[in-house]
Amino acid sequence: MSNTQYNPRPQGQPGQQGQPQYTAQPQPAAQKPEASFFRWIRESRVERTNDRVIAGVCGAIARELGWNVTLVRVLMVVAFFLGGFGAVLYGICWLLLPDELDHRILLEEVIDGHWDWSFVGVILCILIGGFSGFGFLWWGSWSVNMGACLFAALAFFLLVDNGRRRFAVRGAAQPGNPPTTPPANMPYGGAMPPQPAPGA
Repeated sequence: MSNTQYNPRPQGQPGQQGQPQYTAQPQPAAQKPEASFFRWIRESRVERTNDRVIAGVCGAIARELGWNVTLVRVLMVVAFFLGGFGAVLYGICWLLLPDELDHRILLEEVIDGHWDWSFVGVILCILIGGFSGFGFLWWGSWSVNMGACLFAALAFFLLVDNGRRRFAVRGAAQPGNPPTTPPANMPYGGAMPPQPAPGA
C-alpha cells in the first residue's frame, strides 16, 4: 500500500510547508550623532559656494561679508604672499566649511573614513602657509609660522561667529518663523541637498 502523502524532501529543507522561513534582513547602519563642533559651524550657514575657482572659499567669504567675490580673490592672493596668512586661511576654510552642494564638511568626511582627494589640497595650503614667512617656532631646519596660523584661525572663528550672529538676528526679527536647526543626532547635521525653487 503506497503512501500518497509521502514527501521525499528532508525535514527543514526550504520550501517545505509548515516550516517558517528565516531570511537575513539587512540591519540599518547606526547613525553617528553630529559632533557639536561641526554643528556650531553649520549653524552659521556659511558655506563654500558653487562659484569657485578651486574650492569656493572666496565665494563663501564674499557672500558672508557682502563683498564682491573678485575683490575677495584678489585680497586672498595678496594675503597669500603676506606671511602665508591667505594660504592657511584658505586651507582651514576648505577643511571646515560645508559645501553648499551637499552640505558635507571635508574634515567630518575624513574622520568618518570617507577619503576625498581634496584633503591633499587642504594639506598643501596649510603647509605652504604654515612654513613660510617669519616663523615663531623652530624645529630643526623648519620654522612654523605661528603668526599666520593663529591669525587664520581667528579669522575663521570671526567668520563663523558673524554668520551665527547674523542668522540669530534674522530669526529674532521673524519670531513666527524662526530659523530651523537640524537634529543633533543625525549624521552631517541632517543636511539635505538643496531643493530647486518652485517654477524653476
